[in-house]
Amino acid sequence: MKVYSIVFVVLVFPVGVSAQNSPPPHQHNVPTNLIDGSKTPDLIPDSTGFRHSLLITAVVPNASNADFVRQQAEVSKLGLTESEKLKLRLVLANFRGQYEALIQRHNDRAKAGKHPDLNLLLQQLDDLVASARTAINTTLSSDSVARIENLVKIHKNLIQIVSSH
Repeated sequence: MKVYSIVFVVLVFPVGVSAQNSPPPHQHNVPTNLIDGSKTPDLIPDSTGFRHSLLITAVVPNASNADFVRQQAEVSKLGLTESEKLKLRLVLANFRGQYEALIQRHNDRAKAGKHPDLNLLLQQLDDLVASARTAINTTLSSDSVARIENLVKIHKNLIQIVSSH
């Protein structure tokens, strides 16, 4: 019986010591330049909000049936006519295809060791968002555009960005 007690004490003691010396729990440091859209959505740039909304709604070029069902659910929330839904899907498809191509080109340059220009990529993405916004504004009714802009405001509440200032 003594053998069991000694073994038990030896096995339990190191575990107790280990628990006493464990590092403190990881604490996340919140950057001082964090813009939290849930608190200050007006500080999230419109282009960022629109890009977020477009990416949520657009499907990738090789989309699955589930992706199209998700897109249909998102578009249905907007109260568009059937004709406007079709026009919006075309804008979204064009946006997503060009978006994916820009990202792929940037990544290919990085893989080739060519040091791609991140500022150039960001400017190209902003230009692409502006182009999609123009297409939406010129092909949909003003009421539909207003509903999309309201959806963008809702999406801005979900965004957190670290400001470079």
